[in-house]
Amino acid sequence: MNKFVDLYQSKQRIKSKFYDVIEPNYTFTNKSLETLVQYHPTKTINEVEYFVYRIKGQGKKILFMKTKGYDESTIGLNTCLENYFGQYSDRKTFLINIKYAFRQAISNGKREKYLLSNTDNGVGICENCKTKTEMAIDHYPISFKKILADFLLCEGLTLDDLLYIRCPNENIIKLKDLELKQRWIDYHENIVNYRCLCKSCNSRFGCYNQ
Repeated sequence: MNKFVDLYQSKQRIKSKFYDVIEPNYTFTNKSLETLVQYHPTKTINEVEYFVYRIKGQGKKILFMKTKGYDESTIGLNTCLENYFGQYSDRKTFLINIKYAFRQAISNGKREKYLLSNTDNGVGICENCKTKTEMAIDHYPISFKKILADFLLCEGLTLDDLLYIRCPNENIIKLKDLELKQRWIDYHENIVNYRCLCKSCNSRFGCYNQ
């Protein structure tokens, strides 16, 4: 841990040493990471057996950790670093998780059907740059951010009004209010359209300034 001397530099170091170079599904161990994850603000970490990156969601590479006696679960190294440097924000983590819960709720509807019909095991042609590669499924022309904001407005709610639950056996986060979840699914599926983009184009377009 004595190598972590500055939050920004430490995040960049983690990214360049691990995220950028370690291939998905390759299990590895690292003493510095084993020490770092002990600083996670909401998880009690037992003996770490290995780390591994998995491809989840819209083709994102996510770090998982296997601890003794437990299944693999996600671990946020940036969250651990922020807590180590005394800059962890409960609200920031809450907002990340509640937005993830909204995304999780709509992951098996039109998005899944679009993915299956427009890609070959996730590989397709980017509708912007025409590159053949692993696809991200993009909300277009109305962004996910805009659809969610309009839904919350219709409900008279803000993200801070809501709750989520962790499902450790499934490694996912879900909306706690099941009736709200179903209303969100119905609202989203009635409005959404998708397109396939490569990861680079998807990142560049972002939320289309919506």
